[in-house]
Amino acid sequence: MTPDHKDPIRPLLKIDQTFVKYINSNPNDQAIAQAVITLAKSMDMEIIAEGVETDEQRSLQENFGCNQYQSYLFGKPCSLANLVI
Repeated sequence: MTPDHKDPIRPLLKIDQTFVKYINSNPNDQAIAQAVITLAKSMDMEIIAEGVETDEQRSLQENFGCNQYQSYLFGKPCSLANLVI
């Protein structure tokens, strides 16, 4: 992709739940998540963290620049017919 060409669909980078689970207690997981978020932002990519189960995990990632999360904290899987938006 040339510098003057923008992809009409912004790429998405997902932070695996493996790094999210112990992000508040494991400095290595914290460093990896922060580096991934920084890299994705520098490449103008959307970022979503998977497996965010506590407000503390969400807050820390939000401080790093991630603002999209996927987990039971926000909603359990359901059928399309039961989806409430």
